[in-house]
Amino acid sequence: MGSAKNWIDQIENFARHGLWADLETFIRQQLADEKLQRQDLPKILHCLRRAGKAQKALQIFKKILGFRFDRRNEWSQEERAEYAATLIQVGALSESTQLLDDVDAQIVPRKHLYKALGLFRLWKYDEAIPHLEQFITLSSGYEQAVGKINLTAATIVTGDFLSAKRLLGEIAALIQDRGYKTLELTIQDLIMQLWTKQGHFESTHNLVAELRTEHDLPTEVFQFKIAKREFFEKCQTQPSEVTKEDFNLLKRRAWEFKDWDGIRECDYFFAKVFKSSYFMTKVYFGSPYPLYRKKIEEDFLNFSPEGSSHFVLRAPRNEGHLHFILDLETGEVEGCDTKYVLEGLILKLIDLLTEDFYRPVLLGEAYHRLYPGEFYDFSLAKNRIFNLIQRTNEISQTQNFGYLISTKDSEVRLRLGAAFGVRRKFSENINSKSRSSVRLATLQKHFGLNVFTTTEAASVLNLAASQVTISLQDGLKSGLIEKLGAGRSTRYRFPNPR
Repeated sequence: MGSAKNWIDQIENFARHGLWADLETFIRQQLADEKLQRQDLPKILHCLRRAGKAQKALQIFKKILGFRFDRRNEWSQEERAEYAATLIQVGALSESTQLLDDVDAQIVPRKHLYKALGLFRLWKYDEAIPHLEQFITLSSGYEQAVGKINLTAATIVTGDFLSAKRLLGEIAALIQDRGYKTLELTIQDLIMQLWTKQGHFESTHNLVAELRTEHDLPTEVFQFKIAKREFFEKCQTQPSEVTKEDFNLLKRRAWEFKDWDGIRECDYFFAKVFKSSYFMTKVYFGSPYPLYRKKIEEDFLNFSPEGSSHFVLRAPRNEGHLHFILDLETGEVEGCDTKYVLEGLILKLIDLLTEDFYRPVLLGEAYHRLYPGEFYDFSLAKNRIFNLIQRTNEISQTQNFGYLISTKDSEVRLRLGAAFGVRRKFSENINSKSRSSVRLATLQKHFGLNVFTTTEAASVLNLAASQVTISLQDGLKSGLIEKLGAGRSTRYRFPNPR
């Protein structure tokens, strides 16, 4: 039937104006009627991915080009880039990175945007920033606004609030009176994030009130984002008025919208409000992202994981006795009448599914992690992963372990039973030097050039003297502080910069 340009332009229009229900209906109708041609493939992949139809995009790609991976050198630059972006959405990040490395950004500027989005999934926002800056330089109009919105999100996470404020002003000028509802709502959400991070709670509260009264909030997702920002603001300004049931309600709504990091933040604020060392340890162990762990270390100067270097993950709200505990280091299941050991791909699968306590594992990620070096083919990956899941669940059933691995919408998730737990070793050493640098910066701000004792430092940091001593020793080794006197007369000070 010729080029699909007209209906692709219509899809782009739906996406820019946030008409997601219309977009999904329109795509379904057109895919049933149109004879798809290769020249339209990159744009089709792009539109389907934006509509959240990554698997459908891969199926169309296979229908038109096939999965002859040995002939990838025949793919165009645009085909490589859009296929790589689709792989990011299904979790196949390593393969996506390899494809994008071979894309010329002068031909396809979106290469840098897609690189950044892949890094976002790994919480590597600092590494994503240079790619976003490159994309913005090579883009204009709507595309440049998209780049700046993602750059704003990265600068907020990394704490560069001045850049975030500047970028928000630039974005507003770019899209003014253009009717890009999706971008406008994203800007409002970023403003709330920025103000909350800066402690401007009254401004955040006023913006929420304005959005509720003056705007017809277009989607349930955005309504949820508003409620979430409002709740986290309350956790910081009125913690005594927040109840445990409030957290449970928000976590249930976050689950409905697949806001996994929102559930992570619920546990983070629960730990702050109720001073729960268990929940803070859970968030710390269950977030395998150095940038997020650094945030915890900076916000909780006296935080250190409970116990030694291990954490036992159990089902939510399960505080009873665990009959079985799987040690991921050895594969042994403790509590069995006779020694029972999980090994091979079965152990690797459970290890993978408990690496991040909050996000489910996408099918593409599971396939690449369990079968490294192989190209992602949805049909093959689905069959191999499902067969492995079936074997793993059969062990649970025959041994009465009670865990269950399930899949839904290409997400793989482990549900722990009431009697089964998983012991994880911490994936890296606690960064004591990083924590010490934060503590020393707090002391320098408080004491300036004045001398101080260990007891005085402990009072400022609200820490035990033994914990402060470790940080002071780190400061002495690095030359950040000076030691005066000895024994009970020991004092410290920050040297006068010359």
